[in-house]
Amino acid sequence: MAIGLPPNRRNISGSGFTNLQRILQASKTNRLGQTVGSGIQQAGDTARRAIQKAGTEFETKVGTEKARQAGESARADRVLGDVSQASDEDIKAFETIRGGKSQGPTSIANADDLRYQAQEAEKLGKSTGTEVGRLGLLQRYVGGGKRYTGGQQSVDSLLLGQTGSQNLKQSRRNVSGLQEKAAGQEFAAKEMGKELASSAKGLADTTIGRLGGIATEFDTAMEAKRIAEQEALKAKQENVRKQLEAGEVEEALFDRLGIKEGDKLWRTNLTDFYKPQENIATKENVMNQADFNKIQALRKLSGQSLTGDPSKVLSQYTDASQIGAFGAMSPYEFEKEALAQKINNERQSYEAVASPQEQDKAKYTGYLFDQQIAGGPAGMVGTLDKTTKSWVDYIKQTQPNSQLSMLANQYNPNATPEEKAAFSEALYRGLAASPSVGIDPQTGSLRTPLGQSELSGLSNLIGLYKNYSGTVNTAQANIDAMRNQYQFNRTLKRRGTT
Repeated sequence: MAIGLPPNRRNISGSGFTNLQRILQASKTNRLGQTVGSGIQQAGDTARRAIQKAGTEFETKVGTEKARQAGESARADRVLGDVSQASDEDIKAFETIRGGKSQGPTSIANADDLRYQAQEAEKLGKSTGTEVGRLGLLQRYVGGGKRYTGGQQSVDSLLLGQTGSQNLKQSRRNVSGLQEKAAGQEFAAKEMGKELASSAKGLADTTIGRLGGIATEFDTAMEAKRIAEQEALKAKQENVRKQLEAGEVEEALFDRLGIKEGDKLWRTNLTDFYKPQENIATKENVMNQADFNKIQALRKLSGQSLTGDPSKVLSQYTDASQIGAFGAMSPYEFEKEALAQKINNERQSYEAVASPQEQDKAKYTGYLFDQQIAGGPAGMVGTLDKTTKSWVDYIKQTQPNSQLSMLANQYNPNATPEEKAAFSEALYRGLAASPSVGIDPQTGSLRTPLGQSELSGLSNLIGLYKNYSGTVNTAQANIDAMRNQYQFNRTLKRRGTT
C-alpha cells in the first residue's frame, strides 16, 4: 500500500498512487463491487429494454397486419356476396387481396444490434469469473479507462475478489440468458412473419377460388336462362298459333294481323299466314343489364387471376349490344297483305254463290225447282208480287175456265204465302219456258193452248210441288251447308270474349 512506500517515492508522478487511493477508499464500504456490478447490470438492463422495445414494436405491427387482413377478409366476404355492388375502392382493394402479400413484419427490425447488445452484456457477466475478466471490468468501470501497472492490477483484482464477489454474482445472474432471449424473440418474430404471409396467401387463394366459382355459376345460370328463353319463345309461338286457330286473339295481335275485331274470316286459315321466327337464344343475347353489370364487375375484381374454364367465362359476355337482344327479336311475323287478299277473295267467292239476294230467291221462289225444270236462275223474278198474290190466283180469277185454272185447282189452298209464291213462280216459269206454249207477259195468258206434252210436263211439275215442303227444307239445308263451308258467322274475336 502507499503507506509503506519510501519518502522519496511519495511525490513521484503517475497514476498508480491515485488509483491505489481510489481502490482503498472504495474497498472500505464495498463500493468497488457495487460500482462494477452496477455497470454490468446497467449494460444488461439496456439490452433487456432494447429487446423488450423491439418485441413490443413487432407485436404492434403484427396486430396492425392482422387487423388489416381481417378487414380485407370481411371486405372479400361482402363483395363476393354480390359482386354487382363492388365499388372502385373494392376493385382496388382486390388487387392487394389477390396479390397475397403480407404487409406485416417478417422479423425483428434491429435483430443484429440486439444480438450484439445481449452478447456484450452476457460477456461482461462472464468476465466476473476470471481474474483477467475482473481486471478488464475494473479498468472499464473504476479506473476510468487508464492502464494499470502489473502491481496495481494485482491489488485491484485481489480487493474486488474479496469484497465484491456478491455484487459480481448478482450482476452475472442479471445478464444471464439475454442472448437466448434475443434469439428466441427473433425466432418467434420470423415464425409470426411466416404466419402472416401464409394467412395473406390463404386469403388470396380463397378469394381467387371464390371468384372462379362465381364465374362458373354465372355461366351455368346464363345457360339455364338461354334454355328457358328458347322454350318460352316456342311456348309463345304455339300459344299464338292456337289463338289463330280458334279465331280469338289477344289485343296486341289485331294490329299485327291487320284485322279488326268482328271482321269476318270466311274460310281463311289464319295460321297459313303466320310465320314463327327461328330466333336462336345464346348465353349472351339473353343477358339483361344486371347480368352484364355483374360479369363486368367480376372481370374487374378478378383481374388476370383466373385460369381454366373460369378464365374462359370472363372472356365472354363482353358485347354490350347483346343486352336484351334476344327479347328484342320479333317472335313471329304475319303476311298481312296476303292475308287481307285471301279474306277479300273468300268474301267475294261467298257472295257470288250465297249473297242475300240469292239466298232469298232460294228460300222464296223455289230456286232448286228453277234449276231442275227451267234450266237455271235466269229470269226468276216474276211480274207479280208473289208474297201477297200468286200468279195462279190471278189466272183463276181472270181465266176461270182455262187450262191454267184447271191446273190451279190442284194448288193447295192452305199453302203459306211463300209456298203459293213458289208454286206460282214454278208454274209460270214452266209455261213461259216452253217453246211451244209461252205466256203473254202483258196478260199472263197462254199464247198457245197446251198440248198433251205440255200438260204432261206440268203434271210432273205439280208432282214435284207436292213435295215442295221437303224440297224447301233441303234447299235451306244446302244454304246452311254453304254458310258453314264459307264460315259465314266466323269473325275475329278478342281473347276472353264470348
